Amino acid sequence: MITTDPPEHNRLRGFIDERFQPGAIREYQLQVEKVTAKLLDDLDNKQQFDFVNEFAIPVPVIVIAELLGIPADRREQFKEWSDALVSRPEDDTQEEIQRVQQGQQQAQQKMERYFAKLLEERQGGDGDDLVTLAANAEDLSRGERVRFCILLLLAGNITTTNLLTNTIWSLEEAGITNDVRTGTVNREQAIEAALRYRSPIQSLKRIATEDVKLNDQHIQTGDVLTLCLGAHLARMEADVALGQLLERFDRLDADLSDLQPLSSLYSLESLPCDVRIDAHPEG
Repeated sequence: MITTDPPEHNRLRGFIDERFQPGAIREYQLQVEKVTAKLLDDLDNKQQFDFVNEFAIPVPVIVIAELLGIPADRREQFKEWSDALVSRPEDDTQEEIQRVQQGQQQAQQKMERYFAKLLEERQGGDGDDLVTLAANAEDLSRGERVRFCILLLLAGNITTTNLLTNTIWSLEEAGITNDVRTGTVNREQAIEAALRYRSPIQSLKRIATEDVKLNDQHIQTGDVLTLCLGAHLARMEADVALGQLLERFDRLDADLSDLQPLSSLYSLESLPCDVRIDAHPEG
């Protein structure tokens, strides 16, 4: 879907497009709030945690798993597959390149088998999950349905994980985390700034083939655009997750002294954070 032009692109995307519009995304918000609250409950008694592994990774993995209608308790397996598919060689030796390619092929094959079985089981079903919708999309071939599910699982967790991580990284670096907590700095604007400053995906671009007006913006033939199906979902997840995080903890201090960048995408391997909940008087 991300490498095709209309009308082929419209065919591949059309059956799911409405589910990712702002109005439909708002219906998922309560679900995201519940997922976030549960994860924060698990962190309540900790004075330090790894923001990446204990919060930024599980939030979007659980959410996209629930939207797809697949078991969220397999999130470690989903993350392993996703990491393998986007991994890059650590050096330019033939052995390292071959190792990464083999890992990608194995992950691709395992995901294809997993989703092929699920799609077959749900064909003809009346469920509202995205796998069932794909299974019943008459315009898609069997292979296209499988690849759609893989794309959604992959894009639905890695990019949002890195958005959450990069936002906290940027806020802490600028020393304005508490300003976002108190509302002195608008949280949604802070997330937009983080998207521009430390974008999780440096971009998948498309070129306009004709003049068009989109959301009051005039786009001319030849203009290069960056578009994303899950942009509204990612922004909503980030807003809910960061809002609840900063509301739960009165202080959050990230350790920026030894940051280890990811080898494949623009984010961090881990981000240790010290947190504190102040005692609040009752009433």
